[in-house]
Amino acid sequence: MPTDTSEVEARCAVARPGVIVGTLVLDDLPAGQRDIGAIWLTPFSAARWQPLPGQTNETVTRGFVPVAALAGGPFRLEDVDPDSEVTMFVSEGLVHGMRKVKVPAGSEVQVELRLDVGGALRFRRAPDAPREGARIELRRTGATEVTRTLYDQADGDEIVRAALAAGEWSWKVQWSDDPTREVSGRARVTKGEALDVVVGR
Repeated sequence: MPTDTSEVEARCAVARPGVIVGTLVLDDLPAGQRDIGAIWLTPFSAARWQPLPGQTNETVTRGFVPVAALAGGPFRLEDVDPDSEVTMFVSEGLVHGMRKVKVPAGSEVQVELRLDVGGALRFRRAPDAPREGARIELRRTGATEVTRTLYDQADGDEIVRAALAAGEWSWKVQWSDDPTREVSGRARVTKGEALDVVVGR
């Protein structure tokens, strides 16, 4: 056990959560596609949205920012896991945007989340696929790390839909009942179009 008070304080300071103050940039979107519903965070537990003065005080879960409540202003995320990578993303229709950031312990970081119109991949279940429990990793061609991780968000045949930048993407699906088995492939995302990807065992 350390006996030096300054050492104890230093260790506590290292563990203090951080703050993200972000601006949603819509300049690249047509006027008819600027009605955005939400900003999502991964991991979902990474931070908590805190309304700023003049913004609607809605009760929401961690990992979620209701854009309508921002009234056109910035968004503030508190209780950010220190020194862990937080991914902020928007995926609605064909509109996408993503920003990854690390916040040093006890610090405040200002970022922009810029949105653009791209294409979309709609992941659907093949007849032999489980009805739930899909985990999907997406990687932009040439990227060394996983770009996005998705989970089941819809009932029925559709697993999840992801708006993405146009270009080549690789994907990998794991099912929770047998995570050792993987299904993978590639897809070309075309701006303004949605492509169905059917996955099974």
